[in-house]
Amino acid sequence: MGKTYVTNPISKKRLTNLGEKGSYYVENNHAPIILTDEFQKAQDILNKRGETIMHKDKRWDKYSRHYPFSSMIYCAFCESVYSRRTLYSGTDYKKRGWSCANAVKNGKKECPDSISKVDERELEQAFVEAFRLMCSDSKDIITEFLQRVETSLNENSYTKELASR
Repeated sequence: MGKTYVTNPISKKRLTNLGEKGSYYVENNHAPIILTDEFQKAQDILNKRGETIMHKDKRWDKYSRHYPFSSMIYCAFCESVYSRRTLYSGTDYKKRGWSCANAVKNGKKECPDSISKVDERELEQAFVEAFRLMCSDSKDIITEFLQRVETSLNENSYTKELASR
């Protein structure tokens, strides 16, 4: 389609066409694998996740929602976000937990009072218990929550991922 051209047919030297020769572009030649509006939605999500966020202390962080508690837990002492950490990776004793990102990146001197690691299982149990207490009297909240979870699972490929584990 004119992306490259041959300068000499005997030597067969091929160069990239940077406007020296004519080029052609064919649109809508075949059916797309993904519909255009679905592709645009995926691009919007990708761009949002790639954005950087400015905090009140004038530093930039990359947006990340890779784990359920990402960007939701903050240190009570330095107001920095907690990040997920894995200890003993590659062994049978692997543990996952959450630590103050300021203390991890800059050392314990920056945030000496923070808890070094909050176990992920304890965090999940605390969330479930808090949600249970909140919903103990209201069936409407439970119904709405279950509907949203079901909708989210139907829209995402998490069900396939969970089934594979």
